[in-house]
Amino acid sequence: MVRRGHQVGSHTWTHPHLDMLSSEERVRQMVWNEMALRNVLGVVPTYMRPPYGEWRDLGVRGDLDRLGYHVVMYDVDTKDYMHNSEDGIKDSIAVFDRAVADGGNGSYIVLCHDIREWTALRLVPAMLRILGERGYRAVTVGECLGDPERFWYRDPRARARIVEEIT
Repeated sequence: MVRRGHQVGSHTWTHPHLDMLSSEERVRQMVWNEMALRNVLGVVPTYMRPPYGEWRDLGVRGDLDRLGYHVVMYDVDTKDYMHNSEDGIKDSIAVFDRAVADGGNGSYIVLCHDIREWTALRLVPAMLRILGERGYRAVTVGECLGDPERFWYRDPRARARIVEEIT
C-alpha cells in the first residue's frame, strides 16, 4: 500500500474516546497501533486522526505531540457512518457534492470510513467522479498539507526512546 503511493495514518488501536483515557492508556493505544503498522507495512505513521474528532483536550494534545504525531482533522464529514445502506449512502454523496461545489476553497480533507460497505462501493467512486468533473485530483493528506514525503513516517526503531521518556 505504501509502496503504491498511498499514505497510511494512525487512528488508535481500539478507537476509544482519547479524552477519557489516562496518559498511559493513550500512549498504549498509539504504540500498539504503531507496532501493528510496523509489522505489516514496515513504517510508523506521523499523521493521525483522533477517533470521534476529539483532540482539543490538553492531555490528549500533549501526549500526541510528545509521541511525534501530526494531528489531522477533516473539514468535510460525509456522515457515511449514518448512511451505510445502498439507498442511504446517497445522502453522504450529496453532502460531499455540496461541500466541493463550484467555487469552493479548492482543498478538502474528507472523513469517510473505508470499512463501510457502501462507502467503498458507492461513496468513494462518486467522490472521485465529482472531483474529476470539477477539475480536482485526489491526493494524500501529506500532499494536501504541503508536507514532503520524508515527514509522513518515522523510523520504527526510534519509538522505544520516546515512549520511555513519556511513561
